[in-house]
Amino acid sequence: MTEAFSKAIVRWKSIVGEDNVREDSSTLNAYERNASQLERKIPAVILPKTTQEVQDIVRVANENNTPIYPISQGKNWGMGSRVPAKDGCVVVDLGRMNQIREVNEKHGHAIIEAGVTQQQLYEFLSKNNSKYILGVTGSGSESSVIGNALEKGGEYFYCRFDRISGLEVVLGNGNILKTGFGHYAKAQNTHNFKYGVGPYLDGLLAQSNFGIVTSAGLSLIPKREVHSAFKCSIYNENNFPELVDRFAELRRTEILSTAAHIANRARTANVLSPAIFDYLSLSQKGSQQGIDKKSYAQLKSEAEKIVDQLAAPWSIAGGLMGTKAQVAEAQKQIQKAMNGI
Repeated sequence: MTEAFSKAIVRWKSIVGEDNVREDSSTLNAYERNASQLERKIPAVILPKTTQEVQDIVRVANENNTPIYPISQGKNWGMGSRVPAKDGCVVVDLGRMNQIREVNEKHGHAIIEAGVTQQQLYEFLSKNNSKYILGVTGSGSESSVIGNALEKGGEYFYCRFDRISGLEVVLGNGNILKTGFGHYAKAQNTHNFKYGVGPYLDGLLAQSNFGIVTSAGLSLIPKREVHSAFKCSIYNENNFPELVDRFAELRRTEILSTAAHIANRARTANVLSPAIFDYLSLSQKGSQQGIDKKSYAQLKSEAEKIVDQLAAPWSIAGGLMGTKAQVAEAQKQIQKAMNGI
C-alpha cells in the first residue's frame, strides 16, 4: 500500500463515512469474483450516497493518483462483470445512490439515480398506481436501470440507451456535466427532447470511462387497454429461416412492437421444466418440503414428459399491447403470417 493510497483512504472515509469504505477481505473477495477467468485485485470499495460525494471521491483520486472504477450495482448479468479493467482500481459502487427523484405522470418519464434497480422502479410505479410501466430487460430484478442502459442493454420494446436523457455526469476532474437541455438551470424539456442544442454528448458516456453517470431520465411506457402474449411453434425445422423472415417483417411493419424471443427445444425445456415441476409438486403434495427421492423422481419424469409435449423444435414468443381492436388485429396478422409453416 503506497503512501498516496493511504492518504486517499483517510480522505474517502471522511467523505462517505468509515463504514462505507471497505477494505476487508470478505468484501473485496466478493467484488473480485466473476463468471469469467479474469483475475483482478481490488484494494478497496467506496459506497457514496450523493453526487457531491462522488465529486469529492474523484477529486481525491486525482490528488493522490489513485485509479477508481465505478459500477452502478454490478448485477447486469450477461453484460460483463463488476471487476475493474485492471488491477489496483478502487471500486466506486453507486448502489446506495438509489433515489427515484421524480416520476412525471404528464410526460411519462422517471428521473432516477444510478443505483435504482428494475425491481425498485417497478414497485414504485405499481405502488403509486402509475399509468406507465417500465420497459424491462432480462438482466435481472436487481440490476441497475442506468447501468444496463449505459451498457446498451435491450429491453422488450427498445434499446434502453435510446430511452435515457438528461444525464448527470461527474467528469474526471470532479466537475458536473448535464447533457441535453440539462445544463440550462430552468430548462423544462430536458427529458422530453434528449438532444437539446449543440453537440449530443450522451453517446460518449455509453460503454466508456469519460465520466460517472449519477442520474438520468428514463422514458416510461404507457399502460394499454390490453396486454397479451403469443407463442408460435414450428415442427419442421426446415421452416426455421422462413419463421425468422416472417417475424422480421411483422416487426418492420410494427404489427409486432416488442422483442420476440426465439427458442429451440432445449431452451424451451430449460425455461418450462422448473415451473412445471414446481406446479406438480405443489398440486400433488401440497408442498415442496419433504418430497422423498422416489416421489421426486416420479415428478421429474412426469414434468419431462409434459415438457416434451410442449417443446417444439423451434418456437417464438412475444407480447402484444394496445386497444382490444389493435391486439385482435395483431393476433390475426400473426396467424396469417404463420400460414403454411
